[in-house]
Amino acid sequence: MKIIYSRDDGGVNIISPAEGARLATQLQLKDGTILSSNMPQAVDQFLGRWPVVGSTVTWAETPTTFAERIAFKDVPSGKPYQIVDVADIPTDRAFRNAWCVEGNGIGHNHEKCCDITKERLRAERAPLLAASDVAYMRAQEAGASTAAIVAEKQRLRDVTKLVTADLSLDALKMLKAA
Repeated sequence: MKIIYSRDDGGVNIISPAEGARLATQLQLKDGTILSSNMPQAVDQFLGRWPVVGSTVTWAETPTTFAERIAFKDVPSGKPYQIVDVADIPTDRAFRNAWCVEGNGIGHNHEKCCDITKERLRAERAPLLAASDVAYMRAQEAGASTAAIVAEKQRLRDVTKLVTADLSLDALKMLKAA
């Protein structure tokens, strides 16, 4: 389980509770040794490490109450949060800085996705423009035509104009400066 909440800038913070912090009352090791406590304690405190291969645990809290306890401790006071399944966290991080809490999970702020794409295209085109400048100067020195180079430089300058609000996330990811 993960805990998600909105940051002040609209982005998403994700808390991944460490399983070793979950409260337990008993730990039975692979060799049959039983470690127990009258008071629930974090499972990693029984042996100082977690997980312990082949051990069996008597949990003092459900996964949900565990996540609630961690959220109470770690989410800033007054911030609404959600407990979500790991599978609800997007695995594609291309637009991680555009994630937002949306409904019962994580969505994308499309305007931020467009901005991220423009910044990526600008970074991709910078070395291409520099190479075009060198090619332009060499062509001028040689007295050769610069028309194709000028056209390519203009295409590179205009590459960010390809980013429009109607493009899907997949289409934004496919845009390239080269």
